[in-house]
Amino acid sequence: SGSSCKLVHVARNPKDTYEELCREPKEQVRRLASFLRKPFGLDEDNGDAEVEKVLWRSSLNRLKELEIPKSSFFRKGTVGGWKNYLTPQMAHRIDLLTEQKLQGTGLSLDDF
Repeated sequence: SGSSCKLVHVARNPKDTYEELCREPKEQVRRLASFLRKPFGLDEDNGDAEVEKVLWRSSLNRLKELEIPKSSFFRKGTVGGWKNYLTPQMAHRIDLLTEQKLQGTGLSLDDF
């Protein structure tokens, strides 16, 4: 209907950390800014500094320092870390629930 509203949905493996953000965080932040039509400056040094600021403000290390009950929300934030917390049965149950929730969306666990 002519709206210029943008919708951003960050999807990740429900058992784990979103891998592309870990592999290439600067590129993912730049892509998101570009999508939102708020790209970082053309000056490479200034643009990199702004990207670094976004990464720092959203980093697990910084978020862990906030005054909130941490044990409820944060683990180490490493890819594959779920294996230290979930049994195979728990992981299977999460996979089944995720498949049910994704049904009809065109997405699958393979997308994460």
